[in-house]
Amino acid sequence: MFSLEVVPGERIGCFVLGLGINDVLHLLQDGFLSQRPKTNIIYHETKSIHHDIVLNVVDMGMNLIFDALSQRLVSIQVFDLAKLGLRYAGSAFGSGHREKGTLLELYRLFGPTFAGSFDNGTYSLSYRGIKLCFPLPSDEFIPDLVPLEPKSGVSPSVNRLCVYHGLDEAAPEIVSSFSSLNYASVSNGVRLSTINSFYMSVMDVDINIGIHNKSMAVKLGAPAQEVIVNLGQPSKIYFKKDERMKIHHMKDDSFDTYSLVEREICFRAVDYFYNYFDLGIDVLFDALTHAVIKIVIHCNQPGHPDFSQYNKCNFNVHIQGNLVTPEMKWPEIEEVVGSCGKPMIHDTGTASNPFGGSCLYASQGCVWEIMKSGNIASFTIF
Repeated sequence: MFSLEVVPGERIGCFVLGLGINDVLHLLQDGFLSQRPKTNIIYHETKSIHHDIVLNVVDMGMNLIFDALSQRLVSIQVFDLAKLGLRYAGSAFGSGHREKGTLLELYRLFGPTFAGSFDNGTYSLSYRGIKLCFPLPSDEFIPDLVPLEPKSGVSPSVNRLCVYHGLDEAAPEIVSSFSSLNYASVSNGVRLSTINSFYMSVMDVDINIGIHNKSMAVKLGAPAQEVIVNLGQPSKIYFKKDERMKIHHMKDDSFDTYSLVEREICFRAVDYFYNYFDLGIDVLFDALTHAVIKIVIHCNQPGHPDFSQYNKCNFNVHIQGNLVTPEMKWPEIEEVVGSCGKPMIHDTGTASNPFGGSCLYASQGCVWEIMKSGNIASFTIF
Protein backbone atom coordinates (compact mmCIF):
# COMPACT_ATOMS: atom_id res chain seq x y z
CA MET A 1 0.00 0.00 0.00
CA PHE A 2 1.17 3.53 -0.78
CA SER A 3 1.37 5.96 2.15
CA LEU A 4 2.00 9.68 1.52
CA GLU A 5 2.13 12.86 3.57
CA VAL A 6 -0.35 15.65 2.78
CA VAL A 7 0.88 19.25 2.86
CA PRO A 8 -2.00 21.59 1.83
CA GLY A 9 -1.06 24.00 -0.94
CA GLU A 10 2.27 22.26 -1.49
CA ARG A 11 2.33 18.51 -2.10
CA ILE A 12 1.15 14.96 -1.50
CA GLY A 13 4.21 12.85 -0.79
CA CYS A 14 6.86 13.43 -3.45
CA PHE A 15 4.36 14.98 -5.86
CA VAL A 16 5.11 18.67 -5.36
CA LEU A 17 2.94 21.34 -6.95
CA GLY A 18 4.94 23.13 -9.65
CA LEU A 19 7.03 20.15 -10.71
CA GLY A 20 7.24 19.62 -14.46
CA ILE A 21 5.51 16.62 -15.98
CA ASN A 22 8.79 14.90 -16.91
CA ASP A 23 10.00 14.99 -13.30
CA VAL A 24 6.71 13.54 -12.08
CA LEU A 25 6.90 10.74 -14.66
CA HIS A 26 10.45 9.98 -13.50
CA LEU A 27 9.24 9.90 -9.88
CA LEU A 28 6.51 7.43 -10.81
CA GLN A 29 8.97 5.31 -12.78
CA ASP A 30 12.01 5.38 -10.48
CA GLY A 31 10.73 6.51 -7.09
CA PHE A 32 8.44 3.52 -6.48
CA LEU A 33 10.62 0.69 -7.78
CA SER A 34 9.17 -1.97 -5.49
CA GLN A 35 5.58 -1.18 -6.49
CA ARG A 36 5.65 0.95 -9.64
CA PRO A 37 2.09 2.27 -10.15
CA LYS A 38 0.16 1.89 -13.40
CA THR A 39 -0.29 5.31 -15.03
CA ASN A 40 -2.34 6.58 -17.98
CA ILE A 41 -1.66 9.88 -19.79
CA ILE A 42 -4.81 11.78 -20.71
CA TYR A 43 -4.68 14.78 -23.06
CA HIS A 44 -6.69 16.45 -25.83
CA GLU A 45 -5.26 15.18 -29.12
CA THR A 46 -6.09 18.23 -31.24
CA LYS A 47 -6.17 20.99 -28.59
CA SER A 48 -3.44 19.87 -26.21
CA ILE A 49 -2.27 23.42 -25.54
CA HIS A 50 -5.74 24.50 -24.35
CA HIS A 51 -6.58 21.56 -22.09
CA ASP A 52 -4.78 20.29 -18.99
CA ILE A 53 -2.66 17.14 -19.20
CA VAL A 54 -3.66 14.47 -16.67
CA LEU A 55 -1.61 11.60 -15.30
CA ASN A 56 -4.18 9.06 -14.10
CA VAL A 57 -2.26 6.99 -11.54
CA VAL A 58 -4.64 4.03 -11.38
CA ASP A 59 -2.89 2.03 -8.66
CA MET A 60 -2.81 5.03 -6.31
CA GLY A 61 -6.35 6.27 -7.02
CA MET A 62 -4.98 9.66 -7.96
CA ASN A 63 -5.02 12.20 -10.79
CA LEU A 64 -2.06 14.53 -11.28
CA ILE A 65 -3.16 17.57 -13.31
CA PHE A 66 -0.72 19.73 -15.28
CA ASP A 67 -1.10 23.16 -16.84
CA ALA A 68 -0.98 22.69 -20.63
CA LEU A 69 1.38 25.58 -21.36
CA SER A 70 3.96 25.37 -18.56
CA GLN A 71 3.50 21.59 -18.07
CA ARG A 72 3.74 22.20 -14.30
CA LEU A 73 1.72 20.24 -11.73
CA VAL A 74 -1.17 22.46 -10.59
CA SER A 75 -3.56 20.08 -8.83
CA ILE A 76 -3.51 16.66 -7.16
CA GLN A 77 -6.83 14.81 -6.91
CA VAL A 78 -7.21 11.65 -4.82
CA PHE A 79 -10.39 9.92 -5.96
CA ASP A 80 -9.98 6.47 -4.35
CA LEU A 81 -8.76 6.65 -0.76
CA ALA A 82 -9.03 2.87 -0.44
CA LYS A 83 -5.80 2.65 -2.48
CA LEU A 84 -3.82 5.35 -0.72
CA GLY A 85 -2.81 5.91 2.88
CA LEU A 86 -2.46 9.59 3.80
CA ARG A 87 -0.92 11.44 6.74
CA TYR A 88 -1.48 14.97 7.99
CA ALA A 89 0.12 16.49 11.09
CA GLY A 90 1.11 13.01 12.29
CA SER A 91 -2.38 11.52 11.92
CA ALA A 92 -3.18 8.83 9.34
CA PHE A 93 -6.37 8.52 7.29
CA GLY A 94 -7.40 6.90 4.04
CA SER A 95 -6.55 3.27 3.28
CA GLY A 96 -6.24 1.23 6.48
CA HIS A 97 -7.58 4.08 8.60
CA ARG A 98 -11.13 4.51 7.34
CA GLU A 99 -12.43 5.43 10.80
CA LYS A 100 -10.07 8.43 10.81
CA GLY A 101 -11.36 9.71 7.47
CA THR A 102 -14.81 10.81 8.56
CA LEU A 103 -16.05 14.38 8.31
CA LEU A 104 -16.02 14.71 12.10
CA GLU A 105 -12.46 13.38 12.50
CA LEU A 106 -11.02 15.41 9.60
CA TYR A 107 -12.70 18.58 10.84
CA ARG A 108 -11.01 18.02 14.18
CA LEU A 109 -7.70 17.31 12.45
CA PHE A 110 -7.65 20.24 10.01
CA GLY A 111 -9.41 22.70 12.31
CA PRO A 112 -12.26 25.22 11.90
CA THR A 113 -13.15 26.64 8.50
CA PHE A 114 -16.10 28.24 6.75
CA ALA A 115 -19.22 26.20 6.09
CA GLY A 116 -18.80 24.08 3.00
CA SER A 117 -20.79 23.78 -0.22
CA PHE A 118 -23.25 21.11 -1.33
CA ASP A 119 -23.75 19.86 -4.89
CA ASN A 120 -25.37 16.66 -6.22
CA GLY A 121 -24.97 14.66 -3.03
CA THR A 122 -21.42 15.83 -2.29
CA TYR A 123 -20.48 18.07 0.61
CA SER A 124 -17.16 19.93 0.11
CA LEU A 125 -15.14 21.39 2.95
CA SER A 126 -12.40 23.79 1.86
CA TYR A 127 -9.22 25.02 3.50
CA ARG A 128 -6.43 27.04 1.92
CA GLY A 129 -4.75 24.67 -0.52
CA ILE A 130 -6.96 21.63 0.09
CA LYS A 131 -10.55 20.51 -0.44
CA LEU A 132 -12.19 17.50 1.22
CA CYS A 133 -15.34 15.96 -0.28
CA PHE A 134 -17.89 13.71 1.44
CA PRO A 135 -21.06 11.92 0.24
CA LEU A 136 -24.06 13.43 1.98
CA PRO A 137 -27.83 12.99 1.46
CA SER A 138 -29.55 16.24 0.54
CA ASP A 139 -31.76 16.16 3.63
CA GLU A 140 -28.64 16.16 5.83
CA PHE A 141 -27.32 19.44 4.42
CA ILE A 142 -27.97 22.59 6.44
CA PRO A 143 -26.74 25.89 4.94
CA ASP A 144 -24.14 27.83 6.97
CA LEU A 145 -23.42 24.82 9.19
CA VAL A 146 -20.87 21.99 9.03
CA PRO A 147 -22.85 18.70 9.34
CA LEU A 148 -20.56 17.10 11.94
CA GLU A 149 -23.43 15.06 13.39
CA PRO A 150 -25.82 14.02 10.60
CA LYS A 151 -29.35 12.91 11.39
CA SER A 152 -28.34 9.35 10.56
CA GLY A 153 -25.81 9.45 13.37
CA VAL A 154 -23.03 8.29 11.04
CA SER A 155 -20.41 10.81 9.95
CA PRO A 156 -19.64 10.39 6.21
CA SER A 157 -16.15 9.32 5.12
CA VAL A 158 -14.06 11.40 2.74
CA ASN A 159 -14.28 10.06 -0.83
CA ARG A 160 -12.26 12.72 -2.65
CA LEU A 161 -9.43 15.05 -1.78
CA CYS A 162 -7.75 17.77 -3.80
CA VAL A 163 -4.51 19.66 -3.08
CA TYR A 164 -3.78 22.87 -5.01
CA HIS A 165 -2.03 26.22 -4.53
CA GLY A 166 -4.22 29.21 -3.78
CA LEU A 167 -7.80 29.69 -2.67
CA ASP A 168 -9.79 28.15 -5.54
CA GLU A 169 -9.55 24.57 -6.79
CA ALA A 170 -11.14 25.60 -10.10
CA ALA A 171 -8.40 28.21 -10.73
CA PRO A 172 -5.23 26.94 -9.04
CA GLU A 173 -2.16 29.15 -9.00
CA ILE A 174 0.95 27.87 -10.80
CA VAL A 175 3.94 27.36 -8.50
CA SER A 176 7.29 28.25 -10.08
CA SER A 177 9.50 28.92 -7.03
CA PHE A 178 10.89 26.17 -4.81
CA SER A 179 13.09 28.17 -2.44
CA SER A 180 11.64 26.47 0.66
CA LEU A 181 11.53 22.95 -0.81
CA ASN A 182 13.64 20.30 0.90
CA TYR A 183 14.83 18.60 -2.27
CA ALA A 184 16.20 15.45 -0.61
CA SER A 185 13.04 14.80 1.42
CA VAL A 186 10.71 14.58 -1.60
CA SER A 187 12.81 13.32 -4.51
CA ASN A 188 13.01 9.64 -3.50
CA GLY A 189 16.53 9.67 -4.90
CA VAL A 190 15.31 10.85 -8.33
CA ARG A 191 17.10 13.78 -9.93
CA LEU A 192 14.63 16.62 -10.53
CA SER A 193 15.23 18.98 -13.46
CA THR A 194 12.22 21.33 -13.31
CA ILE A 195 12.83 22.93 -9.90
CA ASN A 196 15.64 25.03 -11.37
CA SER A 197 15.08 28.66 -12.34
CA PHE A 198 15.90 28.04 -16.02
CA TYR A 199 12.92 25.69 -16.51
CA MET A 200 10.39 27.43 -18.79
CA SER A 201 12.52 30.59 -18.98
CA VAL A 202 12.18 32.20 -22.41
CA MET A 203 14.72 31.07 -25.02
CA ASP A 204 15.10 33.57 -27.86
CA VAL A 205 15.82 32.03 -31.26
CA ASP A 206 17.32 33.91 -34.19
CA ILE A 207 17.31 31.89 -37.41
CA ASN A 208 20.73 31.62 -39.08
CA ILE A 209 22.32 32.96 -35.86
CA GLY A 210 21.55 30.85 -32.78
CA ILE A 211 19.72 30.83 -29.44
CA HIS A 212 20.10 32.80 -26.22
CA ASN A 213 18.45 33.76 -22.95
CA LYS A 214 19.54 35.81 -19.93
CA SER A 215 22.19 33.34 -18.80
CA MET A 216 23.33 31.34 -21.85
CA ALA A 217 23.86 31.52 -25.59
CA VAL A 218 24.79 29.19 -28.46
CA LYS A 219 25.64 30.44 -31.93
CA LEU A 220 25.77 28.47 -35.15
CA GLY A 221 29.42 27.90 -35.96
CA ALA A 222 30.51 27.98 -32.31
CA PRO A 223 33.10 25.37 -31.25
CA ALA A 224 32.14 22.52 -28.93
CA GLN A 225 34.22 23.95 -26.07
CA GLU A 226 32.25 27.21 -26.18
CA VAL A 227 28.95 25.31 -26.05
CA ILE A 228 30.07 23.44 -22.94
CA VAL A 229 31.16 26.68 -21.29
CA ASN A 230 27.75 28.24 -21.97
CA LEU A 231 25.42 25.26 -21.44
CA GLY A 232 27.49 22.93 -19.28
CA GLN A 233 28.06 19.24 -19.85
CA PRO A 234 25.37 17.63 -22.03
CA SER A 235 22.96 15.04 -20.65
CA LYS A 236 24.13 12.67 -23.37
CA ILE A 237 26.29 12.59 -26.49
CA TYR A 238 24.73 10.87 -29.48
CA PHE A 239 26.65 9.93 -32.63
CA LYS A 240 24.51 9.85 -35.76
CA LYS A 241 24.06 6.34 -37.12
CA ASP A 242 23.40 7.55 -40.66
CA GLU A 243 22.99 10.68 -42.74
CA ARG A 244 20.10 9.73 -44.97
CA MET A 245 18.89 13.34 -45.23
CA LYS A 246 22.03 14.18 -47.23
CA ILE A 247 20.45 12.49 -50.23
CA HIS A 248 18.32 15.67 -50.57
CA HIS A 249 21.51 17.69 -51.15
CA MET A 250 22.62 15.76 -54.27
CA LYS A 251 23.80 17.92 -57.18
CA ASP A 252 21.31 16.48 -59.67
CA ASP A 253 18.42 14.06 -59.82
CA SER A 254 20.50 11.01 -60.66
CA PHE A 255 22.12 9.24 -57.72
CA ASP A 256 23.99 7.03 -60.22
CA THR A 257 26.26 9.96 -61.22
CA TYR A 258 28.07 9.62 -57.89
CA SER A 259 31.04 7.33 -57.41
CA LEU A 260 31.10 4.51 -54.88
CA VAL A 261 33.37 6.59 -52.61
CA GLU A 262 30.94 9.54 -52.73
CA ARG A 263 28.04 7.24 -51.87
CA GLU A 264 29.95 5.84 -48.89
CA ILE A 265 30.75 9.36 -47.68
CA CYS A 266 27.08 10.32 -48.05
CA PHE A 267 26.00 7.61 -45.62
CA ARG A 268 28.98 7.71 -43.28
CA ALA A 269 28.06 8.35 -39.62
CA VAL A 270 30.27 11.22 -38.58
CA ASP A 271 28.39 14.12 -36.98
CA TYR A 272 27.31 14.06 -33.33
CA PHE A 273 24.74 15.64 -31.00
CA TYR A 274 25.00 17.13 -27.54
CA ASN A 275 21.62 16.32 -25.97
CA TYR A 276 20.44 18.78 -23.31
CA PHE A 277 17.26 17.11 -22.06
CA ASP A 278 16.74 19.62 -19.22
CA LEU A 279 16.82 22.57 -21.64
CA GLY A 280 14.81 20.85 -24.36
CA ILE A 281 17.48 21.28 -27.04
CA ASP A 282 19.99 19.28 -29.10
CA VAL A 283 23.15 20.76 -30.59
CA LEU A 284 24.61 19.08 -33.69
CA PHE A 285 28.34 19.34 -34.44
CA ASP A 286 30.29 18.73 -37.61
CA ALA A 287 32.65 15.80 -37.07
CA LEU A 288 35.61 17.48 -38.79
CA THR A 289 35.38 21.06 -37.52
CA HIS A 290 33.55 20.34 -34.21
CA ALA A 291 31.49 23.47 -34.84
CA VAL A 292 27.74 23.86 -34.34
CA ILE A 293 25.85 23.18 -37.57
CA LYS A 294 22.30 22.73 -36.27
CA ILE A 295 20.26 23.39 -33.12
CA VAL A 296 17.07 21.39 -32.47
CA ILE A 297 14.41 22.81 -30.10
CA HIS A 298 11.77 20.48 -28.58
CA CYS A 299 8.22 21.20 -27.38
CA ASN A 300 7.58 17.96 -25.40
CA GLN A 301 4.18 17.41 -27.02
CA PRO A 302 1.99 14.55 -25.70
CA GLY A 303 1.51 12.00 -28.46
CA HIS A 304 5.01 12.48 -29.85
CA PRO A 305 7.64 9.69 -29.58
CA ASP A 306 10.02 12.06 -27.72
CA PHE A 307 7.43 13.01 -25.08
CA SER A 308 8.95 12.94 -21.54
CA GLN A 309 12.51 12.70 -22.88
CA TYR A 310 13.00 16.47 -23.25
CA ASN A 311 11.67 19.26 -21.06
CA LYS A 312 9.62 21.79 -22.99
CA CYS A 313 11.70 24.67 -24.38
CA ASN A 314 9.75 27.91 -24.00
CA PHE A 315 11.05 29.66 -27.12
CA ASN A 316 10.43 32.90 -28.98
CA VAL A 317 11.47 32.66 -32.64
CA HIS A 318 12.17 36.09 -34.14
CA ILE A 319 11.21 36.24 -37.83
CA GLN A 320 11.11 39.59 -39.63
CA GLY A 321 9.70 41.45 -36.65
CA ASN A 322 7.22 38.66 -35.79
CA LEU A 323 7.29 36.05 -33.05
CA VAL A 324 6.59 32.32 -33.22
CA THR A 325 5.90 30.61 -29.87
CA PRO A 326 5.30 26.95 -28.85
CA GLU A 327 1.55 27.58 -28.57
CA MET A 328 1.09 28.50 -32.24
CA LYS A 329 -0.24 26.03 -34.82
CA TRP A 330 1.12 25.52 -38.30
CA PRO A 331 -1.39 27.73 -40.19
CA GLU A 332 -0.45 30.66 -37.91
CA ILE A 333 3.26 29.94 -38.34
CA GLU A 334 2.97 29.71 -42.12
CA GLU A 335 1.46 33.19 -42.16
CA VAL A 336 4.71 34.40 -40.59
CA VAL A 337 7.29 32.32 -42.52
CA GLY A 338 5.41 32.16 -45.83
CA SER A 339 4.24 29.14 -47.80
CA CYS A 340 6.57 26.15 -47.37
CA GLY A 341 5.06 23.88 -50.00
CA LYS A 342 4.57 20.16 -49.69
CA PRO A 343 6.09 18.60 -46.55
CA MET A 344 8.25 15.53 -46.15
CA ILE A 345 6.76 12.80 -43.94
CA HIS A 346 8.66 11.68 -40.86
CA ASP A 347 7.45 8.36 -39.43
CA THR A 348 9.40 5.72 -37.52
CA GLY A 349 6.71 3.08 -38.10
CA THR A 350 3.68 2.03 -36.05
CA ALA A 351 5.63 -0.43 -33.90
CA SER A 352 7.78 2.26 -32.30
CA ASN A 353 5.38 5.17 -32.84
CA PRO A 354 1.68 4.29 -32.47
CA PHE A 355 0.70 7.98 -32.82
CA GLY A 356 1.51 8.25 -36.53
CA GLY A 357 3.98 10.38 -38.43
CA SER A 358 4.72 14.09 -38.45
CA CYS A 359 5.37 16.55 -41.29
CA LEU A 360 8.65 18.35 -41.95
CA TYR A 361 8.32 21.82 -43.48
CA ALA A 362 11.44 23.63 -44.66
CA SER A 363 11.68 27.42 -44.63
CA GLN A 364 14.67 29.72 -44.86
CA GLY A 365 17.26 28.50 -42.36
CA CYS A 366 15.01 26.13 -40.43
CA VAL A 367 12.87 22.98 -40.54
CA TRP A 368 9.58 22.68 -38.63
CA GLU A 369 8.32 19.30 -37.39
CA ILE A 370 4.52 19.54 -37.20
CA MET A 371 2.19 16.93 -35.71
CA LYS A 372 -1.18 15.91 -37.14
CA SER A 373 -2.82 18.27 -34.64
CA GLY A 374 -0.92 21.20 -36.21
CA ASN A 375 1.19 21.68 -33.07
CA ILE A 376 4.97 22.11 -33.20
CA ALA A 377 6.81 18.97 -32.10
CA SER A 378 10.27 20.45 -32.71
CA PHE A 379 12.11 22.75 -35.08
CA THR A 380 15.69 22.99 -36.27
CA ILE A 381 17.79 25.99 -37.20
CA PHE A 382 20.94 25.74 -39.31
